[in-house]
This record gives sequence, structure tokens and C-alpha cells, in this order.
Amino acid sequence: MQRLLDVLLSGLALLVLSPLLVPVAIALRLTGDRDEAQDVLQETMLKAIGKLGEFRGDAPFRGWIRRIAVNEALMQ
Repeated sequence: MQRLLDVLLSGLALLVLSPLLVPVAIALRLTGDRDEAQDVLQETMLKAIGKLGEFRGDAPFRGWIRRIAVNEALMQ
């Protein structure tokens, strides 16, 4: 039973965290600095959560959050 729970939690963590990989990579590439990239990621997540109701769903979520990350990185 514990093994099943571990597998389910691992899958859930991957599902929740995988969209974060795109903004992290973008932020690191565009800022070139780990601390700035963390700031960009934080601002990206705050903005995405705040505007989640505006996500139309006609395009992939990954692309939507990527655009927010790029905009946030460029504003740094």
C-alpha cells in the first residue's frame, strides 16, 4: 500500500511541477542569473495564478505560462 501511495504522490508532484520547468528554463536563459531567475519565476507564478481565469484553453497551458515568463524576464 505504501508503494502505491508513493507512486501516486510522485505522479501528482510531476503533474503539478512540470509546468514550472518551462518558466525556470526561460528565466535562467534570459536573465543569466539564478537569483533573478528565481524572482522571475515567482512573478510568473503570481501573475499566472492571478490571471488563471483569463486562460481560455484554446492553446496549451505551457505556451500561456511561457509567454508570461518571457514577459516577466524581459521586464527585469
